[in-house]
Amino acid sequence: MTSIFNFGSISAKLKLIIVGITISITIVAFSVLAYNQYHTNRTDLEQNLTVNAKLIADYAVTTIVFDDVKGAEDVLSKLDQIEYVVSANIYDSTGKFFAAYRNIAIQTSPKFKIINFVDSLYYENDYINIVQNISYDNNNYGYLFITATTSQLKHKLKNYIIFLIILLVILIVISYILANVLQKIISKPIKFLTQIAEEISQSNNYSLRVKPQGTNEIFSLYKEFNNMLDKINIHQTERDIANKNLQKLNSELDEIVKNKTNELRNALAILEAENIERKKAQETLSQVNEDLRISQQTMYDDALLLQELNNKLIESEEELKQLNEMKNKFFSIIAHDLKNPLTVILGSVDLLQIYYNKNNPEKIEFQIQRLKEGVLFFRSLLSNLLEWARAQSGSISFKPEKLSIPAMINYNIQSVKAMADSKKILLNYLEIENEIYVFADENMINTVIRNLLTNAIKFTNENGEISVNVYHEKNCVSIEVKDSGIGMSQEDVEKLFRIDVNASTIGKSKEKGTGLGLIICKDFVTKHKNDEHTGNLTVSSELNNGSTFKFTLPIG
Repeated sequence: MTSIFNFGSISAKLKLIIVGITISITIVAFSVLAYNQYHTNRTDLEQNLTVNAKLIADYAVTTIVFDDVKGAEDVLSKLDQIEYVVSANIYDSTGKFFAAYRNIAIQTSPKFKIINFVDSLYYENDYINIVQNISYDNNNYGYLFITATTSQLKHKLKNYIIFLIILLVILIVISYILANVLQKIISKPIKFLTQIAEEISQSNNYSLRVKPQGTNEIFSLYKEFNNMLDKINIHQTERDIANKNLQKLNSELDEIVKNKTNELRNALAILEAENIERKKAQETLSQVNEDLRISQQTMYDDALLLQELNNKLIESEEELKQLNEMKNKFFSIIAHDLKNPLTVILGSVDLLQIYYNKNNPEKIEFQIQRLKEGVLFFRSLLSNLLEWARAQSGSISFKPEKLSIPAMINYNIQSVKAMADSKKILLNYLEIENEIYVFADENMINTVIRNLLTNAIKFTNENGEISVNVYHEKNCVSIEVKDSGIGMSQEDVEKLFRIDVNASTIGKSKEKGTGLGLIICKDFVTKHKNDEHTGNLTVSSELNNGSTFKFTLPIG
């Protein structure tokens, strides 16, 4: 590095240093400015293109939904307002070409390459490509691909660099002029001192002095130069004396060094032995620290486990409280439901005894019918209680298999047809040509369909209508039972699937319900839940305007 400055006079070196530093700093600064300008222009281009792509994608949703190619082309034509866009293409969700746009103002354009159907932005040669999903409400309808030229970035950068070069030339000229002025001010006294120093060096006459003059700095320089000569003269005398003393000290020092060397060797041997002992102690300490760390980690893990067990215990306690409250409410409801039919049965037995003694056949027959209804209700309640208890205890095995849902519906319709005919209710089920299969437990689904049909008949007026529909939905099969019966209020709908609320209702022919049937249906349908679309039982109803029960099963 120093060889670069080993030429010319000091004035030339000063000029070179000043101009060189000015050029270096200016080039670095201009390079940073050029890079920042390019990066800013590029970021603006990417952001502008991304925003426009999202807007075009939002406008294009309806055109794809309604298969409106002309509308899609009109949406793409909005890109005419962006002069650097070369072309754009729209594809539907299957990757099929849908609509295209090309900027006729740009003569050449690259062949568009589809890399993937994921939101992305990438550069290829002199072009920038952007991929934007066309979606609405988390549903994907297609993809938008836009290609734009980056030539404007190069054009702006070129103009900016030309401006910086012109500015650099101006700064170089200014720095050269300043260098000339500065070197004259700085180099003149230095040249004078150089001449005096050469004269002293040739004559070894340290009595020569410089007359101080000039500005404060130059005056101080001359004065210090004279002081330096005085000190050199004094040091020369002192050096001769010091050399003699040094020779004497060297001989004494050699002897001391020999003695100290022997002492150091002995001390080094002792230190080496101590180091060995220290290493052993450090190894022992490290092992102890490691054992301590493992113990601390074990204690920490045990503490976390205890905390987790405590939290689970608290949750279990809270769950047991809720279950106990639910059990008490449930037993209260069951006691109430058991009391009513037993009261009816006992009352009918008493009346039968009276009418029997009076020999009244008509009233005896009426009381027998009431007694039969009470017994049937009592049997239905006990059957539902047994079924619900078995489901809650897990004694009912869940064995899903591939089943034909139309066959199951036909089977259950036939089983309740006599009940419907007694009320002159029309059962509608549209047979479908293609089989629809589900993956479900046959016994559970038969119970669900039978309960829904029985409830629909119970709460439908005479000469009413019940329809059963089956159709495919997204990732599932839906079964719908719809009646024209008395319907329910929203308050009653919210009570349907709660075990702690008595949601039973009297039917149109005064049929009594237990309220457990729908709870069992809900449990059985939930066992078929594979994802958010399957294993769901929903109800929609309006008072005096019928009810619709719908449940979903996995596709078989």
